[in-house]
Amino acid sequence: MFYVIDPLITSIERGLKLNRTGAIMLFYLLCLIVVGLVLWLVLPVVVGQFQTVYSLLTDEAVQADFVNRANELAARSPIEVPVEELSGSISEYAALALSDIAAFLIDTVDRHLGAYIRGQMAVASSVGSLSALGFL
Repeated sequence: MFYVIDPLITSIERGLKLNRTGAIMLFYLLCLIVVGLVLWLVLPVVVGQFQTVYSLLTDEAVQADFVNRANELAARSPIEVPVEELSGSISEYAALALSDIAAFLIDTVDRHLGAYIRGQMAVASSVGSLSALGFL
C-alpha cells in the first residue's frame, strides 16, 4: 500500500506546500470522504433491492401468480406435481436465503476486519517491543 500511496502523498506535499504529516492526514480525510460518499450513494440502493426482492417473494399476489403458472405447467405434464406445497417451500427458502446472504456478508466483513485489526496490533506490538529493546 505504501508504494501505491507514496506518490500521491508526495504530490499533495508539493502541490499544497504541506508537511508530510499534513499531506497524509489530508489524504486519509479524502479517502474517508470518498468511502462515505460511496456508502451513502450505494448502500441505500442495495438495501432497497433486497427489500424489493423480499417483498416480491413474500407477496401473496406474486405467490398466487406463481401457483397459477405452475398449475398450468403441471396440467400439461404427465407427472403429477404438488404445486401448492412447492410454492410455500420456495417462498420459505427464498426468504431464508436472503437473510442468510445478509448475515454472510456481515459475518464475512466482521471476521476480515477483526483479523486485520488483530494483525495490525501484532505488528505494532512487535515493532514497539523491538524498538524498546533496541533503545535499552
